[in-house]
Amino acid sequence: MTNEEYMTLFEEIPETIESDIEDMSDNDIQDDMQEIQQAGEELFDINAMDVDFSDIFENVEREEPMNPQHAVDSTEKSEDVFESEDEISLAELRSRMFETLTIWTKDQNYCLKNMKEFSETVGPNVPEDLEQPVDVFLQIFPKVLIEKIVFQTNLYALQSSGGNENAFVRTNVNEIKTFLGINLLMGIKKLPSLRDYWSSRRELRDPYISSCMPRDRFEWLIANLHVNDNSLQPKPGQANFDKLYKLRPMLDALSETFLQSYLPSKNQAIDESMIKFKGRSSLRQYMPMKPVKRGYKVWLRADESGYISKFQIYSGKVGEAAEKNLGARVVKELSTDLIGKGHYLYFDNFFNSIELQKQLQKQCIYACGTARKGRKDSPLDIKDDKDMQRGESDWRVSKDGLVYMKWKDKKGVLFISNHHNPTKIESVGRKQKDGTIQDVNCPSLVKDYNANMGFVDKMDMLKSIYEVDRKSKKWWPRIFWYFVDISVVNAYIIFKNRSQGKSISLKLFRLSVVSGLIGAEPDIPKKGRKSMEIAAISNYKPIIPQEIRYDKSSHMPVHAKPRRCAHCSTRNEPHKSSWSCSTCNVGLCLNDKKNCFSFFHKK
Repeated sequence: MTNEEYMTLFEEIPETIESDIEDMSDNDIQDDMQEIQQAGEELFDINAMDVDFSDIFENVEREEPMNPQHAVDSTEKSEDVFESEDEISLAELRSRMFETLTIWTKDQNYCLKNMKEFSETVGPNVPEDLEQPVDVFLQIFPKVLIEKIVFQTNLYALQSSGGNENAFVRTNVNEIKTFLGINLLMGIKKLPSLRDYWSSRRELRDPYISSCMPRDRFEWLIANLHVNDNSLQPKPGQANFDKLYKLRPMLDALSETFLQSYLPSKNQAIDESMIKFKGRSSLRQYMPMKPVKRGYKVWLRADESGYISKFQIYSGKVGEAAEKNLGARVVKELSTDLIGKGHYLYFDNFFNSIELQKQLQKQCIYACGTARKGRKDSPLDIKDDKDMQRGESDWRVSKDGLVYMKWKDKKGVLFISNHHNPTKIESVGRKQKDGTIQDVNCPSLVKDYNANMGFVDKMDMLKSIYEVDRKSKKWWPRIFWYFVDISVVNAYIIFKNRSQGKSISLKLFRLSVVSGLIGAEPDIPKKGRKSMEIAAISNYKPIIPQEIRYDKSSHMPVHAKPRRCAHCSTRNEPHKSSWSCSTCNVGLCLNDKKNCFSFFHKK
C-alpha cells in the first residue's frame, strides 16, 4: 500500500467508538468492532509496510515493570514536540498509533508485579482532648460553620422584613445548636407531623422537645435558615455562576473537615448516593433502577469503615452537550489525595474504562471495577455467555498490566483491573434449588471487588437509620440535612475507633450529641393547675448524661423530698438525701460529713 492509501485508511477509522455504542444493538457493535479490528490488522501488516518495527517489538518485549517510586502524571507530554501536524512524518505517525493501541494477550507474565506497598498512617486525625461525642461532632461540623449559619439566617430575615430589625428576634449560636439538636432527636423520635411534637394532645406531645423551643420559633428558624447571601448570587450565564451557591460555604467547610479528620485506609470505594427530592430543580435526576428514583446524585469516596472522605454533587451538564468521560473525571477528582501512596480503589461500571485504569496505575492507585460491554479498546475475542459454564472465566492481559476479565455466575460479568493476576482462583458458595451450598470457582479479582465495593452502601445504611426526614418545597434543605446526617455518621465512626474497644450504638451516640447541643433541659414553669397524679417513685439509681452532668451551666442545690444519692448510694449501702441538683434533678448528699454535690459534678 502507498502512503496515500495508508492516510486514507486512517481517516476512515472513527476517532471514538464509545459515543455511538448506547444507540446500537449488540450485533451492530460486534460487526463494527470486527470491521475496525480487520482494518487495524491490515493497517499494521508488518510485511506490507516499509517501516522497520523490530526495535519497537524489542522494546515491548523487554519492557521492565513500572517502578512505583516514579509515579508519572498521565497528562505528561512527550519530549518530541512538533509545531504542526504537517511536520510529523508518516513513520512517526505509524509509531505513535502503534504505541497507543491496547494489545491484549493470554500471557500472564505481563501482569503488574512491582507494586508499591501501602505504609500510610490510617484512622482518626482529631485532637486527643475530644472526649465527648458532641466535641467530635463539632470537629466535623465546625463552629465556624454554625456561626456562618447564624449570620446568614439573621441577614435573610432582615432582607425579608425590608430592613426592619424590630420585626424579628435575632438568632444566636446557642439557639442554632439547639435547633440542630432538636432535628437530630426528631430522627430518633419520629411523629407523623412536625406540629405533633407541640400538640395539645398528651398522646402526641413530646415534653422534652416542646420544652426546648416554642413551636413558632422552631418554624421561624426553618423558614429563615440560610447558609449564603442571596443578594450576591451570580446570575445564570455569568462566569462564576454556581448552581450550588446557596450551599457552597457548607460544602466547602465539610469538604475540608471530612478530609482532614480521618486518614484514609488502604481500601477505598467510589459510588453514588441519592438524596430524595421530588420537587422542581434543575439538579434533580431520575434513576429508575435505584431505590431512590428521583433526587440529587452525589458521588462519594468511602473508607472501609464507611467514613466519607470526599464527595461531589452532580449539578448536571454544562450547556447543551453532555460531558464526555464523566465517570473518569469524577474518579480522578475524588482520588487526588491518594496519588503515589499505594491505595486500592474500587468502583462500578459507570466509572470504569481502559484509559482510566492506565492513568491510575501510573499514579500508584491500584483500581478494580466492573465494566460495560463495548468500552473503547476492550478485547473483542472474549467468550460469549452461552459458551461458558458457571464459575468459568475468560481473560486477557495488556502489555501495561491491565486485566480484562469475564466471569460467569448466573450471567457474565465484565471486570477491568490494573493490578490483579487473573490466574488466581478461589471459591464461593452458591445456594442451589434444593437448599444445598455448592462451591463455585471465583477469581480473586471478583472476590476482592465484592468485599470492598460496599463501603458507600454501609454509610447509607448508617445514615438512613435515624436520618432527618425534613420535607421542604425549597430545593436545597434536603441537601443541607443530608450532610448534617453524614457529619453525625462520620463523627460516630471517629468516636467508635477512638473508644478503645468500648462499643457504643449509633442511637446512644446521636442522643449524646443531642444532649451536648441542647444542654440542660430548660426549666419552664407549667401553666394551669397542678396535676393530681402521684409521681412514680423509682428505686433505681439515676443516670445523667455526661454532657449535662459536666456542662458549664449553674448547678444549684435545692431542698426536696428525700431521694437516693446519685453519687454514693449503692445497693448494699443505700443513702438518701434531702438535697438535689436543680439542673440534673437527682438527689445528692450535702452535709457536714459528705459533699457528694461537689464530687458528682467533677470529672
